[in-house]
Amino acid sequence: MNFKNDIINLTNIYEKSISSRSSISILVDKYRTSSDVTLTFDFNQIAFISRSSAQQLVLEKKALEKNRIKFVYLNIAPQVNQMLELAAHKLDRKIPDVYVKEFSSKEELSDFILDF
Repeated sequence: MNFKNDIINLTNIYEKSISSRSSISILVDKYRTSSDVTLTFDFNQIAFISRSSAQQLVLEKKALEKNRIKFVYLNIAPQVNQMLELAAHKLDRKIPDVYVKEFSSKEELSDFILDF
């Protein structure tokens, strides 16, 4: 199967930094209904990506891979790669189960707190 290859030169769009979720969403919007595409993101001269941008890129990658859209990263600086890896790791972590305790009175709440 042949994949169409689109190269997105990020420096032409964002100069040296990417700092918002919407920056990423705007880039991939036109591919949401596509399939069999390789998106090549050229990070040449991009020195910074915010945590929110990195998280959005990871989320978009996961969503678009379901449509057989591949992501390729080129010329990625170590600090940008580190932020992308951190974002991917945080999104893969399981959120722990939360126990909710309700109290019917202030006294019951007070007793509960005093147990600690």
